[in-house]
Amino acid sequence: MNYRIFDIETGPVSLDKLQDQMPEFKAPSNYKDEEKIAAYIEEQQSKWIEKAALDASTGRVMAIGVKDSNGNKIIKEEHFEGEREILQWFWDEVTDTHADTTWVGFNSNSFDLPFLFRRSLIYQIQPGYSFRESRYWPARFLDLLEVWACGNREQRISLDKMAKLLGVGGKSGSGKMFAELYSTDRKSALEYLKHDLNLTEAVLKRMQLWITNKN
Repeated sequence: MNYRIFDIETGPVSLDKLQDQMPEFKAPSNYKDEEKIAAYIEEQQSKWIEKAALDASTGRVMAIGVKDSNGNKIIKEEHFEGEREILQWFWDEVTDTHADTTWVGFNSNSFDLPFLFRRSLIYQIQPGYSFRESRYWPARFLDLLEVWACGNREQRISLDKMAKLLGVGGKSGSGKMFAELYSTDRKSALEYLKHDLNLTEAVLKRMQLWITNKN
């Protein structure tokens, strides 16, 4: 199989944009102490901001990692002028790769691709050709979580757990902390992304003989 592994990392949009969308949090009615009320509201706001990175209306793409079958890693992150350029780069890469290239991710058909698609719509980015086939993504996009599920959507599993079950390692951290880590230690954040690419490739190699490549 001629493939490219891909993975995205996201973070919340700027705080001023988040504040426009953040709901008004209120402490339970039995809270009387002003300090406790303030602490409760602050905690709820922090939790909401943390989840904002996972929603395309409140989150943004900070980095996209791509690894090809020759082992070359390509990390495209904020040395671009902004998120729009990162998104445009990704769709151009998919468009320009040969028709027999399979783009492989983990939970990518449910998270990565929809997130990329929605953020691209917001920026009015027009891809080189249609990437949607009715309800589905084209066969050139392979989601290893869907392979594991065997058509049963209830069969959910994390990349970390699957990799450990298959004996190929485990994750080096959590994507929830990527934005914070990126702001304090960019090198470690990108190493985390590279590790996820390697882990996804290792899972693919264990599954590859079970997969029919239709491209």
